[in-house]
Amino acid sequence: MGQKSTKHINDVMNESVAKTETPPAIEEANKLLQIKRNQIFIEDDSFIGDPYSLLGRVIEVRSKDGKCNNNVNNGYAEFSAFPIPGVTVNENSKIRQPLKTKSFIVDKKLSLEVGFLNFLNSKLDNESLFSVIVYDQAVGLLKIQDPNYLTGMRMWIQQNENIINDPEICHLLVVTGMVQKNIIRKKYKKFEVKAKGGAYGLSVNGNLYTSTEDYSLDMRFGLSYQRIPIPNKTDILKQPSINIAKSKIDIADIDDFLTLRNSEIKGLDIFNSEVKTEFVEKLLLPNEDEINFIDNVEFKK
Repeated sequence: MGQKSTKHINDVMNESVAKTETPPAIEEANKLLQIKRNQIFIEDDSFIGDPYSLLGRVIEVRSKDGKCNNNVNNGYAEFSAFPIPGVTVNENSKIRQPLKTKSFIVDKKLSLEVGFLNFLNSKLDNESLFSVIVYDQAVGLLKIQDPNYLTGMRMWIQQNENIINDPEICHLLVVTGMVQKNIIRKKYKKFEVKAKGGAYGLSVNGNLYTSTEDYSLDMRFGLSYQRIPIPNKTDILKQPSINIAKSKIDIADIDDFLTLRNSEIKGLDIFNSEVKTEFVEKLLLPNEDEINFIDNVEFKK
């Protein structure tokens, strides 16, 4: 006798019992998950009780051999012992109740292509998939327009010269936004005639997938960030001067401002809203190369 075929069973189940699903494309998945460009996701149970305490924390991106380059395998990230002092959370940024995405399917291919879903990849093969629902459990933003934010950053730079001058430090980031995402998932496996249980299933790309597993819960924290400019190390500060608000500013003057040697930048009213916006965009927002590097370094708890 030949090998038993599941085609007839798949056809019947697809028509009558199974819920038809299709894994979303990368862009659609990122949209569903509301993933931002400069956002990294970490797993750290110590922040479950107070996720807002992540705001203002400083992340040190270090090299393993003391050489700062674009080799992501040579880098790792960890929290600094000291947060930015004096920062405040924007209470209006908090959500009053969890926000839910619609249920969607994650297969092995999608778990590789969407960074947020990478942790599911090792749990999947070509014969299995997850049905996933994601909730935004908590959301918070710093008041980065508050003068205390920039003042606190400058104070941190002054008080942590040992970190600033550490040759293994490649990037310093301050967490300006946080979202706690709760992931509820259930695993499904491709239906086989000899398999038992799992009467209800999903129809994916013409195949029936059934499950005998319970739902499980994972938590991840999405961290939005700005960089702390490091004198003589951050690329833009390696130049002799930069243009801000139509003024040519010597890097030495910016270094002295950041390290609290001077209370202002010569010829620049840093607390003018338009000037401050341009200052932040040029000095505090990471560029594309930095984002690509930070996205892929290992995060240590």
